[in-house]
Amino acid sequence: MLEAESKAKTTAEQQSAVALARLEAMTDRETKAESRTEQAEKQSEQARQEINVSRDQVQALQAELNTTVRALDEAHIQLKEAKAEAKKAIEEAVELRGKLIAPARKKAVAKESKD
Repeated sequence: MLEAESKAKTTAEQQSAVALARLEAMTDRETKAESRTEQAEKQSEQARQEINVSRDQVQALQAELNTTVRALDEAHIQLKEAKAEAKKAIEEAVELRGKLIAPARKKAVAKESKD
């Protein structure tokens, strides 16, 4: 009976040692998993912050782009107006030139008629 009890005790101790080793291994894996989880959370937070910065930069660039588009539209309108004014000025200059030259032509024609 002593031998059977001793064997049972040895078996129980072996099983206990195996269970303890498994527990330690599981605890070690849990600790490593927690560490990886914390690292992943830190990386996730950093990525979130970078995304926020990028979003702010994109919004600022979009606002700048909108301002530039409005300025270009205004410049285009001003260019059209300037072209129209230049065309009108040219037409007026041609008309004035004609008015100024007309009396001189009449004199020249009258002079040629006399000769």
